[in-house]
Amino acid sequence: MHSHSNAVRLQNPRLVKDHRVHRRVELVLRGRFLNNKSEEHPLVTVNISCGGALVRSPTRPQLASQIVVYFDELGRVVGNTVRHTQNGFALRFQTTQTKRDKLADKLVWLTNREALGLVEERGAQRFAAEGPAIIIRQDGRRLQCRVIDISLTGAGFIAEGPAPMVGEIITTGHVSAEVMRCVGNNFGVRFLRSLAG
Repeated sequence: MHSHSNAVRLQNPRLVKDHRVHRRVELVLRGRFLNNKSEEHPLVTVNISCGGALVRSPTRPQLASQIVVYFDELGRVVGNTVRHTQNGFALRFQTTQTKRDKLADKLVWLTNREALGLVEERGAQRFAAEGPAIIIRQDGRRLQCRVIDISLTGAGFIAEGPAPMVGEIITTGHVSAEVMRCVGNNFGVRFLRSLAG
């Protein structure tokens, strides 16, 4: 964890590298794609990363063809069809590094949103550093916080009141975590189980 603007920042290794370059997470996102004739077809993701996705769709574009995909919660992404499956196809996104970073942030937010019981505020971007949260301390006290950074392995919070002590086991949403760092009322935690399973 590194400090940045007095906020505890945690790394996001889950979406960075593995044998596929970008680790995919199981996340159901609905959307549609346009083929080279500008015809629109529905799709739903089976798994997705900031570098590509496996989708189910009644229509499969030609292999190696470029398509434009509109995900309901991710927006517009351009990709190339790299593989057909029985129920759909796989595609590799054609994006800049900046766009991939933004996709990774959004995917982390979407993956963690339900598990941590986070509330997405109206007008707030669906990035990893947004939203209020309730922390249940080890002695049962409830602590109102704001998420300032989040990954699949940990999170950073700013507390409205005294922060928990380093080493304390807290609960947020359905997830238990250990407090690893505390600076003032900013603190960082490590989840005691992976949010991705």
